Amino acid sequence: MRRWLVHGARAAACAAALLLGGCSEKPPGTILVWRFSEHLAARRAALTSVVAPPGQPVVATGFIRPEGTLTTFPIAYTRQASGWIGLLMPVPASGASARLLGSALTDDGDVWACGSTNDILTDPITLLPLVYRRTGGSWAEVPVTGIGDLHGIELRGVASIGSGASEVTRFVGVANNGATGIALTLADGAWSRDTLPAPTADLDRPWSLNAIVHRPDGGWLALGGRTDAPGGSVYTDGGHGWRRVDGPSGYPALEFTTVALDPDGRAWSGGNVPAGDSLQGVLFRGDAAGGHFSEVSVTRRSPGAFRVYDIAFDAIGHGWAVGGRSGGLPFIAGTIGESWTESIAEIEKEAQTTDTPLPSGSVLYGCCVLDAQTAYAVGYSEMRDIHNEFESETRIFELGPRPVGEIDALSPPPTAPHVPR
Repeated sequence: MRRWLVHGARAAACAAALLLGGCSEKPPGTILVWRFSEHLAARRAALTSVVAPPGQPVVATGFIRPEGTLTTFPIAYTRQASGWIGLLMPVPASGASARLLGSALTDDGDVWACGSTNDILTDPITLLPLVYRRTGGSWAEVPVTGIGDLHGIELRGVASIGSGASEVTRFVGVANNGATGIALTLADGAWSRDTLPAPTADLDRPWSLNAIVHRPDGGWLALGGRTDAPGGSVYTDGGHGWRRVDGPSGYPALEFTTVALDPDGRAWSGGNVPAGDSLQGVLFRGDAAGGHFSEVSVTRRSPGAFRVYDIAFDAIGHGWAVGGRSGGLPFIAGTIGESWTESIAEIEKEAQTTDTPLPSGSVLYGCCVLDAQTAYAVGYSEMRDIHNEFESETRIFELGPRPVGEIDALSPPPTAPHVPR
């Protein structure tokens, strides 16, 4: 297993760089900044996840509602030298409105994407699980079969291990139209519905599973939310089926949204708790077996609350967490080992000294980290159109170096908002 490589003077240099914009390993006289990508800003695509296949362009997935229709379709983009290029995805076989919510890589470099379809003409709306796989640059829908009634299922997270015939892929999400969590396994070409011990027997107190990761010891860790008790939903499978374990105490109605492993095999998770009429994000460090959650602080460079929706690391250990924050602005924070420091996107710095308009309503839902100098965060803004229907605008931010300038002057970080316990 690769060990942490940031030591001594290099760690100090990285820490200083994080205060300005990100971790170092950049040309002298430059700083790492998060740039707003305007290439797709006017598009109506809602991007929810992004992954980096080895030796291939980055792939972002989500959904799009073309103008003049109420139906949403699955969408994918790749980051080419010329910018972000759209990828054709088949319309779901059901013909219903579709949303892709999560994605993951296989050991072979293919891409899984999952979500749901919903029939907007039914009342209540009927959810069905939706799964795609990208192989050799082409997308194909993978039918979910052989597990009984699929109505009410939405898939939100996916993880995969193994190659070829030995590949095992697991999906998590919600069933009963959001009332309970669910886990599905695809192995040897066959689907199965996993047994999950419910945290509550009261269906009026819903719970969910939103994220899953394969552990270094061969097990699995899945996280989600619950409203009947603090600590969120935490499930672990060491090879003998899923069992429920206690989450972090003192966090009422915590909903985990993401989990990622660093190169040392430690599990970093993020989620949100109610704070008044809004949400407050929380980051945790723990072991991959799903225990010993320790909240980690974020050195803030902006006021107000923030929310966390994704965490990602590269092979060395450079990590980023993304989400949203007060004022309809993106939340981005980086780490080089233990502590996390917020970064302010370049466009916000420019808006302080120029007439540069800020992209409103920016919430980031997916992140991938290639190396110390390269990372991508994707999301969308949501507003109502003239017909009072929700309309999305694409949001993409890219990490990269630029020369240091006056715009980088630092101000003392504001006091972080209180997280209820």
